[in-house]
Formats: sequence, C-alpha cells, structure tokens
Amino acid sequence: MRKEKPEGFIPLFKEKSDKEQFRFENDQWIKTNETTIMSMWYAWGVRKDGSKYQDEDGFSIYGYIKE
Repeated sequence: MRKEKPEGFIPLFKEKSDKEQFRFENDQWIKTNETTIMSMWYAWGVRKDGSKYQDEDGFSIYGYIKE
C-alpha cells in the first residue's frame, strides 16, 4: 500500500481496526461505527477513481483522486 498521500487525493474514511474507524466530514475526522464504514467501503469499492494510502499512524485512508 502507498505510504504517501497521492496528489489530488480527497479522503472519505479511514480505519486501523474495528475500534478505530472515522469518516471525513467538514474538514475533520469524525469517529464512526462499522456499519457506516461498511457502506462507505462498498461505495468506495465501485468508484473508478478510488485510491488509498497508509498514513504515519498506520491508518488505511480511503478516498478518491480529484482531477
């Protein structure tokens, strides 16, 4: 997995474990639950412009590339 944020990356959600899941809203990370993450994960998975990387804290960050 990439270790650096891709250029033009727009974050949607991040997770490190079942207990550490957040969605990105209004320019901030908001703690959320697994049900919300699962629906976001499914929506992310069908995007053609989806991208992900791992941050310095070990979170997998999912989003898309804005052109």
